[in-house]
Amino acid sequence: MNKWFILLLIVCSLSLTTSCSISDVNHQEKPSNSLNSQKNSITLDSNSVQSNDFVLRMISTKDEYIVGEKVELYAALEYVGQQAEITITHAASPIGISLHENNSNIGFGYVMDQPLISTILKQGSAFQQEYKFSGISFDGSNKEYKELYNQLADGHFPEGEYVMTAKANFTDITSDLREDYEMQVSTSFRVVQ
Repeated sequence: MNKWFILLLIVCSLSLTTSCSISDVNHQEKPSNSLNSQKNSITLDSNSVQSNDFVLRMISTKDEYIVGEKVELYAALEYVGQQAEITITHAASPIGISLHENNSNIGFGYVMDQPLISTILKQGSAFQQEYKFSGISFDGSNKEYKELYNQLADGHFPEGEYVMTAKANFTDITSDLREDYEMQVSTSFRVVQ
């Protein structure tokens, strides 16, 4: 009986410790009237979204590329508010970019270090993040995946229809009310023979 009681105590303690840790990691201070999440964002056009004083864009320099041609993609986060500059905090970058190839239904995410970095955004001047293949995927089992992975890792986009998604996660720490932002926007392009 004593053994079971001690085991139950240990399991309950671990359970409480784990749930508190996860809760603390995910805790974000948000004012109750804050309009800073994706659901309250305004879509400016198909490749950009605005949330309060911030605009996130996902840009491909062309809608269609030829196999072997350099594909130029980047995301831009711009502060469009009234102040000359503001300070945001974020992980290694305020923007992460993922890739999905529609024909094969294969997607590649991104991994980001989680230090707390601050960046000053000046009014009208965008922070830009160029797309670089990360190789992070949840499906590495089939031949088609391996072929696509190897080509993208070598910097070559094979024939296909692609969707790039930029996700911005950052906190505006300029005012006394720290506001957390989560924004997302996508763009698509084709690579043809």
